[in-house]
Amino acid sequence: MFELGKCYRRESIAAEDSEERYLPLDGGGKVAAGCFRYDLNPDAPEIVLPRTGPIIESSADEFRRGGYAVPTFIKLDIGEWQYVGNYRVVNSSIDSKLIEQHQERAEQFGRKRTRRDWKITQVLYLEPVGDHYDWRKKEIQKAQ
Repeated sequence: MFELGKCYRRESIAAEDSEERYLPLDGGGKVAAGCFRYDLNPDAPEIVLPRTGPIIESSADEFRRGGYAVPTFIKLDIGEWQYVGNYRVVNSSIDSKLIEQHQERAEQFGRKRTRRDWKITQVLYLEPVGDHYDWRKKEIQKAQ
């Protein structure tokens, strides 16, 4: 459906979910895709830092518990979401010291702790399922 390394508009990623969520849901309440901003998740797609809010936290919990892979995108610019492959959660943490370390790192990229809704609530560790695109190196990585 999506081509590795190609950019898509947000509305073509998850049509079922009308809102621009970072983990849009399908009609059945499952996460349909991962849409991550580098300034809020500097190590995405391997590490994702959900913030506060009932919708954000519940979709992060669904993704963590689900065990399934979803098409994953990194926002490069306004209207440009690059498909980097299918990813699933393999581990997570709510350890406050670990969250603080990630909060400090994320602050270097734009996430400020002065905004309540930018506070990290957990750390999700993702892995690719199949081939994936390393958007930092701009090359396809073959699955082992």
